[in-house]
Amino acid sequence: MKLTKEQLQEVITTIYARMAEGKMDDEIMVETGLAAEDYRKLKAAMFDQKADEIRARPTEHTYIQYMIDQAQNVKALSDMIEEFKTTKQYNAMVGAIRARSEIYDKLIDKGQEFGLIHREPDKKIVGGFVVADLSNKQLKTMITGELQVLDKLMRRYGDRNILDMVPGSLHRGPAMKEATNDSAVVVSNPKETISKTSKSKNHRRSGGRKVVKKVKAR
Repeated sequence: MKLTKEQLQEVITTIYARMAEGKMDDEIMVETGLAAEDYRKLKAAMFDQKADEIRARPTEHTYIQYMIDQAQNVKALSDMIEEFKTTKQYNAMVGAIRARSEIYDKLIDKGQEFGLIHREPDKKIVGGFVVADLSNKQLKTMITGELQVLDKLMRRYGDRNILDMVPGSLHRGPAMKEATNDSAVVVSNPKETISKTSKSKNHRRSGGRKVVKKVKAR
């Protein structure tokens, strides 16, 4: 099938417009009168042309076109919201409001992806460090250090049963002062510890038969 440059452009434009309207390939072939093989080649040519247009377009222009398209959707949703409010279709109205809000969120997200809207970096904290504030060199140093600690632990313990390991020293701070408690007492039964008040009551109740000794707790 031979077409002039103008005819080729017209067919490509028609294919693109009909596909944008949601029409199927069979419908477009009937409208354009193209055979299946010719349609396949012209459809591929359309894709190539549109891809070249997108690559040649500045990022800012692409984003502005995206904003224009979304503005049309927002307008359509706003009209629906007013209609649903009038007809008291509140569930549908809430859905339309949510959809409109999501469009606004996407506009911000896409603007940040394109680098047109400033976005603060996420503060990622790993091992107590805010890695977002680290340079590549500092991050590599931190990761290397953590891997060395892990390697040391693996070489020392490996896959041994934790119950078979000898516990090390857990306290690394200054020694604690020895605590004393003058109110603590020990009765003749070494398994029983009572307070001074309990000692007096028990002593009176037993008539002095049980010996109670007062000692300092260690």
